[in-house]
Amino acid sequence: MGLCMDEGPDDSKRPPRNGRARSRQLAQEAAAERAPLEAELRESLGRIPNAVDKLAIETIAATAVRARRLRADGRNDAEERRLLTQLLRATGLRPAPAAPAAPLTLQAQLAARPFVPPADDDDETDVVAETGKVETTINETASALSEGSP
Repeated sequence: MGLCMDEGPDDSKRPPRNGRARSRQLAQEAAAERAPLEAELRESLGRIPNAVDKLAIETIAATAVRARRLRADGRNDAEERRLLTQLLRATGLRPAPAAPAAPLTLQAQLAARPFVPPADDDDETDVVAETGKVETTINETASALSEGSP
């Protein structure tokens, strides 16, 4: 009844694992979580890891995974964080220095700057309207062009 030829056993009806089976399952999940972190630590080491480095990397990864799991369960992970800090100090593993920021392109600078319309300065507009300088300039330009035309 719980078996289907295509899918295998129906896990939703299976009781949750207890005891050793659950311990093995948790250990497998932790190992799967540790593996990428260990690989990343090895790559960031900058040299071929020796035996001490391998032990330190394994311990750091295990401690980090344990701290994450405790935090996810809503439990206190202060001891694991303290141990992790101590391990990082003792091994000499340091974060890489920050890379200098690349200069922004003109397009990125314009996109980052919000558009602000020019301020409407009423005093200048009134002066131009009263003196007629704009109209005079336009009229003078038009007449100069018509006189110079063959």
